[in-house]
Amino acid sequence: MLARRGRTGWVFIAPFVVVFVVFLVAPLAYAFYLSLYTKGLATGTTFAGIDNYVKAFTDPSFLKGVWFVVRFSLVLIPLQMLVSLIAALLLDALTTRLARFSRLMIFLPYAIPAVIGALMWGFLYSPTFGPLQQLFRCSTHKRRSCSARTTCSTDC
Repeated sequence: MLARRGRTGWVFIAPFVVVFVVFLVAPLAYAFYLSLYTKGLATGTTFAGIDNYVKAFTDPSFLKGVWFVVRFSLVLIPLQMLVSLIAALLLDALTTRLARFSRLMIFLPYAIPAVIGALMWGFLYSPTFGPLQQLFRCSTHKRRSCSARTTCSTDC
């Protein structure tokens, strides 16, 4: 019974493991493999070992970029967390007074693109005034005239 439950767990986790390995672990391993080689136009591909890493970590512009990313992360991540916490606490405090408005403001950015997409596709496929009207008319006209086993008309 216990072995069967263990196998069931592995069956449920298998899709995640496959996707994780295929799309994260394998590309990272391949990138590391490629980083150990140097490719030149005249010399071809040669094994460089850790020389590429030594060259990168002794390059002042690379180190300057790394330092910038570290500083940016140390400032921006806590700041975003603080702003998000304040916004969540404000929304929680205002739920009794402005519950409908706050829900609408949270939902609106997700709803607008779907509505715009539906309107655009409705306009494109409209049989009365859409830009594809002529194409649809021609295709149905050709189908009707060709299905009668007579000569197919090509004028639309």
